[in-house]
Amino acid sequence: MTKQKRKTGLRDVLLTLGMVVSLTIGAAALAYPSLANAYSDWYADRLIAKRTQDKKSQEALAAQMAKRQEEARGEALLDPYSDESLNGLVSDPISIDIYAKHMIGEIFLPAISQYLPVFDVASDQFLARGAAWLASSSKITGGAGTHSVVSGHSGIPKASLFNNIAKLKKGDLIIYKVGDVYEAYQVFQKKTVKPEDSKAIAVKSGEDLTTLVTCTPIGINSHRLLVTGRRVPFTPSMLKTVKNITKETKTKNHLMIAGAAAFVVAMIAVVATTLKSYLKKRSKGRRKGTVANVAKI
Repeated sequence: MTKQKRKTGLRDVLLTLGMVVSLTIGAAALAYPSLANAYSDWYADRLIAKRTQDKKSQEALAAQMAKRQEEARGEALLDPYSDESLNGLVSDPISIDIYAKHMIGEIFLPAISQYLPVFDVASDQFLARGAAWLASSSKITGGAGTHSVVSGHSGIPKASLFNNIAKLKKGDLIIYKVGDVYEAYQVFQKKTVKPEDSKAIAVKSGEDLTTLVTCTPIGINSHRLLVTGRRVPFTPSMLKTVKNITKETKTKNHLMIAGAAAFVVAMIAVVATTLKSYLKKRSKGRRKGTVANVAKI
């Protein structure tokens, strides 16, 4: 192999490596939000599975909520995104067992194909993993004369969480699962308020209400979006919908992860094939050079 050919071959290898690196970085940048959300969903599934193993009944979870309410008794309904709330002290080190310990249920939002664990702590660590019930509101088990409030982050890159609750409209469902019991609410009102405005989440006599709250506009977070639902009977068709959400989400995430893995394997194969071809040509060139030198002798 001549010196010029060796340079050309090496240049081709470096160009291929550069192309692969550029494609990988570009693909990673584009895929990061989706892959991060898939990881968030996977972690949520682990939490839910862990909580399910504990086999806590609705009554036991209601007692857990009552204890948290006692701790919050006398407090006003605070803005869940204030510094005070986000930096709320959690004495336990954060681990999957601790997340599961503070998990009181699950929330399903069929219209936006979202489901999340619901925690009884509204600190930033928990809001990064799911939704948080505000202990100074009513229990999510509901009942006449109650109004539960559940908050969730929006706009963080690693998980969708409450990003899409603005898409919920009148008639859409909010479903909670506490223990083995499902509670359904139907959206009837959406409102944007200032953080200190708590009138919209006050208890109304005889009504069974729940409100989802998140920051808006995303990235500015100057106001709070409230999506409020009124209790409706939970039906078998709703149960089917809930099961479909979990199944479809898991399938989508598995396909996404499989696609990312296939892309990585393909890029490795391109690099390996290029290097193999270059080394083969280089070896062949060396052999020809050796034969030519021997012939001259």
